[in-house]
Amino acid sequence: MRRAGLGEQEAAKLRRAFHASASRPAAMTSGATALTGLVAAEHALVRASVRGHDPTYVRDGLRRIYRRARRRYHAALSQPTPGSLHEWRKAVKTLWQALEVVKPVRPRYVSERLREFHGLSRVLGEENDDALLESRLLATPASPARDELLDEARAGRRRLEQQAFSEGVRMFALKSGAFTRSLWPRRSSRVAAAALRERG
Repeated sequence: MRRAGLGEQEAAKLRRAFHASASRPAAMTSGATALTGLVAAEHALVRASVRGHDPTYVRDGLRRIYRRARRRYHAALSQPTPGSLHEWRKAVKTLWQALEVVKPVRPRYVSERLREFHGLSRVLGEENDDALLESRLLATPASPARDELLDEARAGRRRLEQQAFSEGVRMFALKSGAFTRSLWPRRSSRVAAAALRERG
């Protein structure tokens, strides 16, 4: 754990969280629960690195989170299903939450990226709401009123999908390394460390 930039207190917290999740009943350890636990652990590592004032580990964590979101974007673009869009939405949410952690490094620039990714997350959230509405309507008996609502939900989903992909093609144009460098140029490492020290 020390090699990852963690102190004894941070390592102990991660161990307790792991053992707590491992002791839960099997019925609670679904794939979604496991994914949530992994994301939470990754956030804990990033926060611990911030407290340790080591920009290298923060950059590496942010790069992995962005890369995951970018891959989810390409997966949804190649096969736009409710499931793939839902996975993309979750990855984008994780990304803007991670950006909140590193905002002190370049406050103005990172705040702009935060607004963009938060907006994309909102669009994908609305698309997910329409997808859930569509599935529920399909489970109800057909009627003129139901069919009208179904058409509206489908039209809303198409509009929101197009908006999300239009934003995604710009926001995920950079590869993970280039994206991280755009937020955190290596020449500003001393400034970044100072900013994180103030936050910690």
